[in-house]
Amino acid sequence: MVDTLITAVLAGIMFSIGLSLRYDDFLGLYERPRVLLLGLFLQLVALPTLAFAVTDLIDLPPSFA
Repeated sequence: MVDTLITAVLAGIMFSIGLSLRYDDFLGLYERPRVLLLGLFLQLVALPTLAFAVTDLIDLPPSFA
């Protein structure tokens, strides 16, 4: 029950944020593609690397890591 409620609330929040986007917001990505590439790099490479480093430094058990 709680899982379904959390999923529905999160979907509603994401949908409402998506509705607030305008055409100019997407146009800005074409004008400054470095911002998009930096964001993708940080999300896909830097964040997992940082997570692995933190779990290694704290020496978490494998079930938590």
